Amino acid sequence: MAGVPRSCEVVNGGMCSRVNGVDIKLDEAIWTTIVGFRPNGHKFHLSVPDINKLTIYRDCPRNSDEPRDFTLFKAWGMRKDERLCAFVIAWILLPRGRNHTQLTIEDVYLIHALKGRIQTYWTVAIYDHMVKVAKQHLASLPYVVFLCKVMRHYFVDLNDEVTLSCSKKNLIEKLTLHHMGLRKNEDGWSFKDEHVLVVEEVEPLKVDKSESKYTFNT
Repeated sequence: MAGVPRSCEVVNGGMCSRVNGVDIKLDEAIWTTIVGFRPNGHKFHLSVPDINKLTIYRDCPRNSDEPRDFTLFKAWGMRKDERLCAFVIAWILLPRGRNHTQLTIEDVYLIHALKGRIQTYWTVAIYDHMVKVAKQHLASLPYVVFLCKVMRHYFVDLNDEVTLSCSKKNLIEKLTLHHMGLRKNEDGWSFKDEHVLVVEEVEPLKVDKSESKYTFNT
């Protein structure tokens, strides 16, 4: 929608903006009411206590002995669970408009939290991501559905706004899934390195299947 915030500032811990003449503030109450986030958890997108980001990443690749440049964190070459975590973070939780296979430091920390089923303070993580995107102008502000609900919550006039419906360009295409190491088969999507050739059982030839019993006298 054309009425999404084009600029924002942080006031008393909340993101403030003005859209179509209406002042909007994303505070804890908004996140709880609209998204259902609980105001607790750990800020794992910032750091993981007593664990180095390099240590976390080294535990992710399929082949830890393979020579690699550890100054760049990349999803390609990770084990399946880690690659799926990276995919969800880069496309859904903290979406961006650039290379989705190259991880940020925040991604590495969040992969650790997702794998360990540790409660993350998602309100702060997504809030910080929105502020970063708005300041850097690297991509469109994400979370369109959430922002639309915020506009309606504050009774912003959206009659003259342009609404964009989903099309093939808005969807995650097959090429992206292939880049993540997935392939399509008759049972759905699976990782290429887990594809197992199914061999049909063949009955042995020239096997006597008669039920007659024979007695030999010696």
